[in-house]
Amino acid sequence: MIRNHDLWPAGLPDLKRELSLLLEQIPTRCVTTFGDLAAALGHAQAAVWIAKELATGKYPLGHRVVRITGEVPSRGDEDFTRAAVELVSGGIDIVDGKVDLARYRFGNFNSDQPLAKLKAIQDQLAACIDLRPLRRKLKRIAGLDVSYPDAETAVAACVICDGRSAEVLESFTVTVPVAFPYITGLLSFREIPAYLKVIEAMQQAQADADVWLVDGSGILHHRSAGIATHLGLLLDIPTIGVSKSLLCGSVNLSQLDHTPAAPIVYNGETRGMAIKANPRSRPLYISPGHRISVEHAAEVVRNLFRDHRLPEPTYWADRLSRDQGTSGKED
Repeated sequence: MIRNHDLWPAGLPDLKRELSLLLEQIPTRCVTTFGDLAAALGHAQAAVWIAKELATGKYPLGHRVVRITGEVPSRGDEDFTRAAVELVSGGIDIVDGKVDLARYRFGNFNSDQPLAKLKAIQDQLAACIDLRPLRRKLKRIAGLDVSYPDAETAVAACVICDGRSAEVLESFTVTVPVAFPYITGLLSFREIPAYLKVIEAMQQAQADADVWLVDGSGILHHRSAGIATHLGLLLDIPTIGVSKSLLCGSVNLSQLDHTPAAPIVYNGETRGMAIKANPRSRPLYISPGHRISVEHAAEVVRNLFRDHRLPEPTYWADRLSRDQGTSGKED
């Protein structure tokens, strides 16, 4: 199925294991910070995931990670007391709820920075993107979305709609285990495995689409490597990113009071368009993924609005993935 194997890792890193290995490197009578661990993994934005992961209490050495201010993190008085007792018993002084980082901080980790390797793959995408407008008639338009009924499970849905009427023609779902956590900027490595499975199911049914709408960003991404771009390049298919939030760039939303679309500019380039289903709707942020232009991507999405904030293919894909996750059933 994958056309461009160089744009996908041979295997996704086991970040929980990587985190455990990093914690084991902290010397006696030392602490580290969430940011230090994120840097060791190779991506500063991983600090948020690390904090949430350590808050689960599943890591025996998790108490030795503090905030950049030296504060001992906690989810309540009992949690703080437990962490403080473990730190003090390990020979680390705490004054006014803080550890003296100048005295106790460790950050010299031995790591191959697995997340930096994923970012390096993303950096290859920009040179491969084709932003020419689609020339063929769009008879069938697919929407892709994924939901998470629990922390370990992903439900991906694909809904194919008629390109003119937006009527639902076919739908597919799959349920797969989650192999990678949510980390800002690296969404494609979390969700593409599920999308590949649902597209495989679709192809086995001999179904196809002329363009694919993906829940997320396309080139409107810090490295031009949003999930719609990554998926489009992997499979060499036309894709459009449909995002409910703005990942990067600037836009004057007041323009939507008198024009159908407002350009989104990032690093001096128009990377996408903000549009609304109707004057009362919240805006969506549309960006091309691959094999379609900025303007054409916005036009395609505008033509698929009916009674919802989202275009019909992604609206129904969102509904289907959530309903399927709730029911626990799989097509």
